[in-house]
Amino acid sequence: MTRFAVRRDFADRYPVRQVGGREIRELWIPAGDVPLLNANLVGRIEVVHEFHPA
Repeated sequence: MTRFAVRRDFADRYPVRQVGGREIRELWIPAGDVPLLNANLVGRIEVVHEFHPA
């Protein structure tokens, strides 16, 4: 799982959806807009959790 920041004017274009639980929210960005997302990243991308198959 990663955490990162994006420019507000970019993020405001997309809906925020609650997923999995009350505290988990995601921006829903279409796959075709990922290059725009990448261009609007601010700062570092942090790995906050890793999942390993059993």
